[in-house]
Amino acid sequence: MLIFCIPLRSKEVSKDWNKVSLLFNRTLESVYNQTNQNFKIFVACHQIPTLSRTYDDRVEFIKVETEIPVTYMDMMWDKDTKIYTAQNAARRFLLKQNLTGAYFMNVDSDDLISNKIAEFVETQATKKVYTSKYGFIYFDGRSYMKKARRLERTCGSCFVIHLDIAQLPHNNLGFLENDVDKCPFTPHHSDIMHKLTKIKNWEHGFIPFPTTIYIVNDVNVSNFANHQIGRNRRIEYKLERRRKISKYEDTFNIKSSSKK
Repeated sequence: MLIFCIPLRSKEVSKDWNKVSLLFNRTLESVYNQTNQNFKIFVACHQIPTLSRTYDDRVEFIKVETEIPVTYMDMMWDKDTKIYTAQNAARRFLLKQNLTGAYFMNVDSDDLISNKIAEFVETQATKKVYTSKYGFIYFDGRSYMKKARRLERTCGSCFVIHLDIAQLPHNNLGFLENDVDKCPFTPHHSDIMHKLTKIKNWEHGFIPFPTTIYIVNDVNVSNFANHQIGRNRRIEYKLERRRKISKYEDTFNIKSSSKK
C-alpha cells in the first residue's frame, strides 16, 4: 500500500489563498489519479480549501490546531508538524486495517506526481527507499519543462519509503512510542537520502520512470527560484532541452500553457 502525506499552508500566511487552493487542487488530482487504487491520501491543514471535485474515502483531511506561523522558521516548523500529523493519522489508519506498515510519499501541495507510482509499489517495490533517477522542473505557466537529474536534492516530493508501524509517530511532533526518537522519514529532503541509506543502511532502489514535477511559482517560495541551490544544478537546468508538457498531461495531470 502507498500512503501520500500532503502538508497545506494556512490561509493566513498565503499571499493568494485562491491561487494556493487552485494549485493544491491540481496536486490532489495528480496524486488521486493513480492507475492502481491501493493508496490513501492524508492532507494536514488549518483550513480545508474549496475542492474542484469530489473524492472517496481514500482522501482524508486532518485539521491542525497549531498556531499560525509568522516567521520563516515558524513556517518550516508548521510544515514539519503537518507532515507528522499526517503520518500519525496514517499510523492510526494502518492499525485499524491490521496492517504492519506501508510505503509513504510526502508531496508538497503544489507539486505534481506520476500516476504510476502506486502501481510500482504494488507490483515491484521490495526495497526500503526509492527515488527516480530524474524528474522535471516546471516554472508555472510556461509551455515547457526541463529534466532534472537527482531531483530529490531540490524537491521533497521525490521519496517513496517503507515504514513499519513502530517507525511512525504516535503524536503530531513526530515522536515514536519511546518519546525520544523521531520518525526516520524526516521532512527535510536534503538529508533524507544520507540519513536513511548511509547512516541507517536502508537499501535504496530507483523507480524506472520520472515520478515528480517540481513546480516553481510565486506562491510557495522556491529555493530554485531564489537561486539558493548549487551553481552546478542551475547550469544543468540551463543546458537541458525543453520538453513539451503536452506529452505528460495524462501522467501528471498537467495542462499545456500558451506562455513561453
